[in-house]
Amino acid sequence: MAFNITQFTSDIANRGVSKESQFEVRIFFPDTLIIGGQFAGGLDAGLTLRAESASIPGRTSQTIDDARDVTGPVRKIGYAPIYVPMDITFLCDEELNVKEKMDSWMDIILGNHRVAGAGQRNSTKLFNPGYYSDYIGTIDILKFNETGEKVVTTRLLEAYPFSIALLNLSWESEALQKLQVQFQYRYYEQLNVKDRSIPGGEKNRTPEGTRPAQPGPIPEDTTPNITLLGTRKARRGPIPEGTTPNETPIGSRPAQPGPIPKGTTPNETPIGSRPAQPGATQIPTSERNFGSFGPVPEVPVTGPRGLPNNF
Repeated sequence: MAFNITQFTSDIANRGVSKESQFEVRIFFPDTLIIGGQFAGGLDAGLTLRAESASIPGRTSQTIDDARDVTGPVRKIGYAPIYVPMDITFLCDEELNVKEKMDSWMDIILGNHRVAGAGQRNSTKLFNPGYYSDYIGTIDILKFNETGEKVVTTRLLEAYPFSIALLNLSWESEALQKLQVQFQYRYYEQLNVKDRSIPGGEKNRTPEGTRPAQPGPIPEDTTPNITLLGTRKARRGPIPEGTTPNETPIGSRPAQPGPIPKGTTPNETPIGSRPAQPGATQIPTSERNFGSFGPVPEVPVTGPRGLPNNF
Protein backbone atom coordinates (compact mmCIF):
# COMPACT_ATOMS: atom_id res chain seq x y z
CA MET A 1 0.00 0.00 0.00
CA ALA A 2 1.30 3.46 -0.88
CA PHE A 3 2.11 5.99 1.82
CA ASN A 4 -1.05 7.67 3.09
CA ILE A 5 -0.46 11.09 4.61
CA THR A 6 -3.91 11.13 6.17
CA GLN A 7 -3.31 7.90 8.10
CA PHE A 8 0.13 9.12 9.13
CA THR A 9 -1.10 12.41 10.58
CA SER A 10 -3.99 10.62 12.26
CA ASP A 11 -1.63 8.16 13.97
CA ILE A 12 0.66 10.97 15.14
CA ALA A 13 -2.30 12.88 16.51
CA ASN A 14 -3.69 9.85 18.36
CA ARG A 15 -0.51 8.26 19.75
CA GLY A 16 1.87 11.22 19.73
CA VAL A 17 5.68 10.99 19.58
CA SER A 18 8.29 10.33 22.23
CA LYS A 19 10.67 13.20 23.00
CA GLU A 20 14.23 12.84 24.28
CA SER A 21 13.78 15.66 26.80
CA GLN A 22 11.02 13.91 28.77
CA PHE A 23 13.12 11.88 31.22
CA GLU A 24 14.54 11.88 34.72
CA VAL A 25 17.55 10.11 36.26
CA ARG A 26 17.67 8.97 39.88
CA ILE A 27 20.96 7.65 41.27
CA PHE A 28 20.97 5.69 44.52
CA PHE A 29 24.52 5.77 45.91
CA PRO A 30 25.90 2.91 48.04
CA ASP A 31 25.53 3.15 51.80
CA THR A 32 29.32 3.03 52.21
CA LEU A 33 29.80 6.46 50.58
CA ILE A 34 31.17 8.99 53.10
CA ILE A 35 32.18 12.53 52.06
CA GLY A 36 33.69 14.93 54.58
CA GLY A 37 32.84 12.57 57.41
CA GLN A 38 29.14 12.62 56.54
CA PHE A 39 26.91 9.97 55.06
CA ALA A 40 26.38 10.58 51.33
CA GLY A 41 24.60 7.40 50.24
CA GLY A 42 21.07 6.96 48.96
CA LEU A 43 19.19 9.20 46.53
CA ASP A 44 20.64 12.61 45.70
CA ALA A 45 17.74 14.77 44.45
CA GLY A 46 20.05 17.64 43.54
CA LEU A 47 22.05 15.40 41.22
CA THR A 48 18.81 14.36 39.49
CA LEU A 49 18.28 17.96 38.37
CA ARG A 50 21.78 18.16 36.89
CA ALA A 51 21.58 14.99 34.76
CA GLU A 52 21.47 16.68 31.36
CA SER A 53 21.48 13.60 29.15
CA ALA A 54 21.21 9.85 29.55
CA SER A 55 20.00 6.87 27.56
CA ILE A 56 17.76 3.88 27.92
CA PRO A 57 20.26 1.01 27.70
CA GLY A 58 20.15 -1.72 25.12
CA ARG A 59 21.63 -5.17 24.93
CA THR A 60 23.08 -7.61 22.45
CA SER A 61 23.25 -11.38 22.43
CA GLN A 62 26.31 -13.57 22.55
CA THR A 63 26.02 -16.27 19.92
CA ILE A 64 27.59 -19.57 19.04
CA ASP A 65 27.62 -21.31 15.67
CA ASP A 66 25.32 -24.30 15.35
CA ALA A 67 27.65 -27.23 14.73
CA ARG A 68 24.80 -29.21 13.13
CA ASP A 69 24.80 -26.90 10.08
CA VAL A 70 27.28 -28.73 7.90
CA THR A 71 26.02 -27.08 4.70
CA GLY A 72 24.42 -23.77 3.87
CA PRO A 73 24.38 -20.59 5.97
CA VAL A 74 25.42 -21.03 9.60
CA ARG A 75 22.81 -20.50 12.31
CA LYS A 76 23.78 -18.19 15.14
CA ILE A 77 22.34 -19.43 18.44
CA GLY A 78 22.02 -16.86 21.22
CA TYR A 79 22.84 -17.93 24.75
CA ALA A 80 23.85 -14.95 26.93
CA PRO A 81 23.15 -11.18 27.03
CA ILE A 82 25.76 -8.45 26.69
CA TYR A 83 24.91 -5.16 28.46
CA VAL A 84 26.62 -2.07 27.09
CA PRO A 85 27.83 0.58 29.60
CA MET A 86 25.56 3.64 29.87
CA ASP A 87 26.67 7.30 29.79
CA ILE A 88 25.18 10.13 31.85
CA THR A 89 26.21 13.77 31.35
CA PHE A 90 25.93 16.11 34.37
CA LEU A 91 25.85 19.88 34.40
CA CYS A 92 28.60 20.83 36.89
CA ASP A 93 27.98 23.21 39.76
CA GLU A 94 30.40 26.03 40.57
CA GLU A 95 32.06 24.12 43.43
CA LEU A 96 32.36 20.94 41.34
CA ASN A 97 30.47 18.94 43.96
CA VAL A 98 29.14 16.67 41.23
CA LYS A 99 32.65 15.59 40.27
CA GLU A 100 33.68 15.21 43.90
CA LYS A 101 30.80 12.84 44.56
CA MET A 102 31.60 10.70 41.54
CA ASP A 103 35.30 10.64 42.46
CA SER A 104 34.42 9.60 46.01
CA TRP A 105 32.33 6.76 44.64
CA MET A 106 35.26 5.71 42.47
CA ASP A 107 37.55 5.81 45.55
CA ILE A 108 35.56 2.94 47.06
CA ILE A 109 36.30 0.90 43.94
CA LEU A 110 39.98 1.75 43.33
CA GLY A 111 41.29 2.86 46.73
CA ASN A 112 41.49 6.21 48.51
CA HIS A 113 44.94 7.24 47.24
CA ARG A 114 43.35 10.37 45.70
CA VAL A 115 42.58 11.89 49.12
CA ALA A 116 45.36 10.34 51.21
CA GLY A 117 47.21 12.55 53.68
CA ALA A 118 50.92 13.30 53.65
CA GLY A 119 51.65 10.59 56.21
CA GLN A 120 49.86 7.93 54.14
CA ARG A 121 51.56 8.41 50.80
CA ASN A 122 53.89 5.41 51.17
CA SER A 123 51.17 2.97 52.27
CA THR A 124 50.30 0.22 49.79
CA LYS A 125 46.80 -0.02 51.28
CA LEU A 126 45.83 3.18 49.45
CA PHE A 127 45.55 1.22 46.20
CA ASN A 128 43.61 -1.75 47.56
CA PRO A 129 40.37 -2.26 45.58
CA GLY A 130 37.08 -2.34 47.44
CA TYR A 131 34.62 -5.18 47.76
CA TYR A 132 32.03 -5.46 45.00
CA SER A 133 29.14 -5.42 47.46
CA ASP A 134 30.43 -2.15 48.97
CA TYR A 135 30.39 0.01 45.83
CA ILE A 136 27.39 -1.13 43.77
CA GLY A 137 24.32 1.09 43.61
CA THR A 138 21.11 1.47 41.61
CA ILE A 139 20.15 3.87 38.82
CA ASP A 140 16.56 4.55 37.70
CA ILE A 141 15.84 6.13 34.33
CA LEU A 142 12.24 7.37 34.12
CA LYS A 143 10.61 8.14 30.76
CA PHE A 144 7.51 10.37 30.61
CA ASN A 145 4.97 11.20 27.95
CA GLU A 146 3.72 14.62 26.84
CA THR A 147 1.29 14.91 29.77
CA GLY A 148 3.97 14.07 32.37
CA GLU A 149 2.71 10.54 32.95
CA LYS A 150 5.40 7.97 33.64
CA VAL A 151 5.61 5.51 30.76
CA VAL A 152 8.41 3.16 31.78
CA THR A 153 11.15 2.97 34.42
CA THR A 154 14.45 1.31 33.48
CA ARG A 155 16.39 0.19 36.56
CA LEU A 156 20.11 -0.55 36.32
CA LEU A 157 21.02 -3.10 38.97
CA GLU A 158 24.46 -3.35 40.60
CA ALA A 159 25.59 -0.14 38.92
CA TYR A 160 28.82 1.75 39.58
CA PRO A 161 30.95 4.37 37.77
CA PHE A 162 33.21 2.75 35.24
CA SER A 163 34.82 5.83 33.69
CA ILE A 164 34.87 9.53 34.64
CA ALA A 165 35.77 11.82 31.75
CA LEU A 166 38.10 14.79 32.04
CA LEU A 167 36.91 18.39 32.38
CA ASN A 168 38.15 20.79 29.73
CA LEU A 169 39.53 24.23 30.71
CA SER A 170 40.23 27.08 28.33
CA TRP A 171 40.57 30.87 28.58
CA GLU A 172 38.92 31.19 25.19
CA SER A 173 35.68 29.46 26.18
CA GLU A 174 32.69 30.56 28.22
CA ALA A 175 30.91 27.21 27.75
CA LEU A 176 29.29 25.42 30.66
CA GLN A 177 31.29 22.58 32.12
CA LYS A 178 29.72 19.17 31.78
CA LEU A 179 30.90 15.93 33.33
CA GLN A 180 30.38 12.68 31.46
CA VAL A 181 30.33 9.50 33.55
CA GLN A 182 30.09 5.99 32.16
CA PHE A 183 28.33 3.45 34.35
CA GLN A 184 28.69 -0.30 34.33
CA TYR A 185 25.93 -2.56 35.63
CA ARG A 186 25.08 -6.23 35.76
CA TYR A 187 21.70 -6.08 34.05
CA TYR A 188 18.56 -3.93 33.90
CA GLU A 189 14.87 -4.46 34.41
CA GLN A 190 11.95 -2.39 33.19
CA LEU A 191 9.08 -1.51 35.50
CA ASN A 192 5.61 -0.01 35.02
CA VAL A 193 5.47 -1.03 31.37
CA LYS A 194 2.03 -0.32 29.96
CA ASP A 195 0.04 -3.34 28.78
CA ARG A 196 0.63 -3.59 25.02
CA SER A 197 -2.63 -5.44 24.17
CA ILE A 198 -1.45 -8.59 25.96
CA PRO A 199 -4.18 -10.39 27.90
CA GLY A 200 -3.69 -10.30 31.66
CA GLY A 201 -1.65 -13.14 33.07
CA GLU A 202 -0.35 -14.18 29.64
CA LYS A 203 2.78 -12.06 29.31
CA ASN A 204 5.87 -13.88 28.05
CA ARG A 205 3.70 -16.83 27.00
CA THR A 206 4.25 -18.19 23.51
CA PRO A 207 1.07 -17.83 21.40
CA GLU A 208 -0.33 -21.04 19.99
CA GLY A 209 0.91 -21.89 16.53
CA THR A 210 4.20 -20.02 16.72
CA ARG A 211 6.27 -23.11 17.49
CA PRO A 212 5.63 -26.84 17.98
CA ALA A 213 3.78 -27.73 21.15
CA GLN A 214 5.84 -29.00 24.04
CA PRO A 215 5.65 -32.70 24.92
CA GLY A 216 2.60 -33.52 27.02
CA PRO A 217 2.22 -36.10 29.76
CA ILE A 218 3.14 -39.70 29.05
CA PRO A 219 0.10 -41.67 27.81
CA GLU A 220 -1.26 -44.43 30.00
CA ASP A 221 0.05 -47.99 29.54
CA THR A 222 3.34 -46.51 28.33
CA THR A 223 6.55 -47.18 30.17
CA PRO A 224 8.62 -44.02 30.79
CA ASN A 225 11.66 -43.52 28.50
CA ILE A 226 10.21 -45.90 25.88
CA THR A 227 9.87 -44.48 22.36
CA LEU A 228 6.32 -44.64 21.02
CA LEU A 229 5.85 -46.61 17.83
CA GLY A 230 5.88 -44.48 14.72
CA THR A 231 7.63 -41.47 16.27
CA ARG A 232 11.15 -42.55 15.39
CA LYS A 233 13.12 -45.72 14.86
CA ALA A 234 12.37 -48.27 17.55
CA ARG A 235 15.11 -49.13 19.98
CA ARG A 236 16.61 -52.58 20.11
CA GLY A 237 14.30 -55.08 21.72
CA PRO A 238 15.09 -57.72 24.31
CA ILE A 239 18.05 -60.03 23.82
CA PRO A 240 17.01 -63.16 21.84
CA GLU A 241 16.85 -66.41 23.73
CA GLY A 242 20.04 -68.40 23.68
CA THR A 243 22.11 -65.26 23.31
CA THR A 244 24.60 -64.35 25.97
CA PRO A 245 24.39 -60.69 27.13
CA ASN A 246 26.89 -58.39 25.38
CA GLU A 247 27.18 -60.92 22.57
CA THR A 248 26.38 -59.77 19.05
CA PRO A 249 23.42 -61.68 17.53
CA ILE A 250 24.15 -63.56 14.32
CA GLY A 251 23.53 -61.49 11.19
CA SER A 252 23.44 -58.09 12.83
CA ARG A 253 27.02 -57.16 12.03
CA PRO A 254 30.27 -58.95 11.12
CA ALA A 255 31.31 -61.39 13.76
CA GLN A 256 34.24 -60.49 15.96
CA PRO A 257 37.45 -62.52 15.74
CA GLY A 258 37.03 -65.90 17.40
CA PRO A 259 39.36 -67.71 19.76
CA ILE A 260 43.05 -67.94 19.00
CA PRO A 261 43.78 -70.98 16.75
CA LYS A 262 45.63 -73.88 18.25
CA GLY A 263 49.36 -73.64 17.94
CA THR A 264 49.24 -69.86 17.92
CA THR A 265 50.99 -67.91 20.65
CA PRO A 266 48.85 -65.15 22.28
CA ASN A 267 49.45 -61.69 20.81
CA GLU A 268 50.87 -63.29 17.70
CA THR A 269 49.32 -62.43 14.35
CA PRO A 270 47.93 -65.50 12.55
CA ILE A 271 49.48 -66.24 9.20
CA GLY A 272 47.68 -64.62 6.28
CA SER A 273 45.63 -62.10 8.25
CA ARG A 274 48.01 -59.20 7.87
CA PRO A 275 51.75 -58.67 7.55
CA ALA A 276 53.59 -59.91 10.56
CA GLN A 277 54.88 -57.28 12.92
CA PRO A 278 58.63 -56.99 13.46
CA GLY A 279 59.84 -59.54 15.96
CA ALA A 280 62.34 -59.11 18.75
CA THR A 281 65.33 -60.40 16.77
CA GLN A 282 68.41 -58.32 17.55
CA ILE A 283 70.58 -57.39 14.58
CA PRO A 284 74.28 -57.49 15.40
CA THR A 285 76.00 -54.15 15.27
CA SER A 286 78.42 -55.37 12.64
CA GLU A 287 75.55 -56.13 10.28
CA ARG A 288 73.84 -52.75 10.59
CA ASN A 289 74.27 -50.55 7.54
CA PHE A 290 73.68 -46.81 7.33
CA GLY A 291 73.54 -46.25 3.57
CA SER A 292 76.74 -45.01 1.98
CA PHE A 293 78.48 -44.84 5.35
CA GLY A 294 78.75 -48.61 5.54
CA PRO A 295 78.49 -50.81 8.63
CA VAL A 296 78.70 -49.23 12.04
CA PRO A 297 82.18 -49.84 13.53
CA GLU A 298 82.49 -51.63 16.84
CA VAL A 299 83.39 -49.33 19.74
CA PRO A 300 84.95 -50.96 22.82
CA VAL A 301 83.20 -49.96 25.99
CA THR A 302 85.71 -51.16 28.54
CA GLY A 303 86.33 -47.71 30.04
CA PRO A 304 84.59 -46.12 33.05
CA ARG A 305 80.80 -45.58 32.82
CA GLY A 306 80.69 -47.52 29.54
CA LEU A 307 82.97 -45.09 27.65
CA PRO A 308 85.97 -46.09 25.51
CA ASN A 309 89.43 -45.95 27.06
CA ASN A 310 91.17 -42.54 26.99
CA PHE A 311 87.86 -40.85 26.12
